[in-house]
Amino acid sequence: MKFYSLLSALALVTASAAAQNTEQGYILTTAGDTLRGNVLFVGPNQQTLRLRRPNQAPVDFSATQASSYGDATGALWESHFIGPNGTARFLAPLVRGPVSLYSGKNEAGSQRFFLQPADSAYVVEVPPDRARLAYLRLLPGCADFDFAFSKFEQQYPYTYSGMTRLVKDYNACRYPQKTTKLVATPGGTRTQFGLKGGVHATRFNFPGISLIDPQKIQGSYEAGAFVLVRTKTRFAVQIEAMYIAFRGEYGPSKYYNGNAVYTTTRTLAIRYAQLQVPLLFRYTMGSGSLSPYINAGPLYGFNFNQKSEDIYQDSNKPSPTRVPVKISGSNSIGGAAGVGLLIRQSSLPMLNVEARFDYRIDSSGLYDSTPTHTSLRLDVGVLF
Repeated sequence: MKFYSLLSALALVTASAAAQNTEQGYILTTAGDTLRGNVLFVGPNQQTLRLRRPNQAPVDFSATQASSYGDATGALWESHFIGPNGTARFLAPLVRGPVSLYSGKNEAGSQRFFLQPADSAYVVEVPPDRARLAYLRLLPGCADFDFAFSKFEQQYPYTYSGMTRLVKDYNACRYPQKTTKLVATPGGTRTQFGLKGGVHATRFNFPGISLIDPQKIQGSYEAGAFVLVRTKTRFAVQIEAMYIAFRGEYGPSKYYNGNAVYTTTRTLAIRYAQLQVPLLFRYTMGSGSLSPYINAGPLYGFNFNQKSEDIYQDSNKPSPTRVPVKISGSNSIGGAAGVGLLIRQSSLPMLNVEARFDYRIDSSGLYDSTPTHTSLRLDVGVLF
């Protein structure tokens, strides 16, 4: 049942990811020019936009040189002056209306919300410890808003959901004839769907079967799909659903029976499959055509299709005796870490090459309460 639930969840995630648009972004400069290409935030506090275009050197833009950054869905980051005499900074629009809401980092590097009053050319930072004082000054004229009591902060907490509700409710009260719109995908996250496959070598560690060492490592394969949620920084989150076929072998071990009338050779053949769902946090170095990255995170595995066997071949018998055994438990938990290379190609899907190390602990097993296994993997994938 768990296996089919995981497959259903994967289908929903991949279907939504496949519908996403992954076109290149654009930068609108303060001179009114529109420049298109791959855009990445670099530098401290995400305050420098780097534009990469084919066969051209990268170009950096500060918040005083670029008025906005976006893609086909609209503006994702905009340049705004903080206060009437402040400096310009890149902020992410959250709510557009008579009063607008933005988020971003202030000059100290702290994440903050910013309000833009009606007909104002600048935004004002809302400090979390003095939020009600800012509301009294910036959100006047609505009888439904009572800033005198702390319950107001409980109704509209200093969070994304609380602040967006605050601005939407204020605009509905003060400017009912005007439109207020919640901006989609705040922060500029983009989702891509990918397919991948590869090979691995897995070492199993079952202390209870040391009597039939040595162990043979056998190669096998994996295949599946993944979703990559990318930000306009170097960080991304990747979730996978992979079918993995595990193969391994202990033995053969020979011993004598009775009065050495015949010998028995014993081999333990490990054969089972796993639906593995890791959650990986990725950091990419560079934004050119070749971009190396590292990733790491926890993983969960649902084990099924158990076909492992204890194989006994007596020297006085023509065929072996095969005894089915359960090597692993129904669930595995562990972690994964790896390095990879993202290859960007003009007008083609991105290629993804990755080498990874997986470590898993089974919840139960035949030979030991907590058997473990480690894998070295080499995967190749495409991102659409």
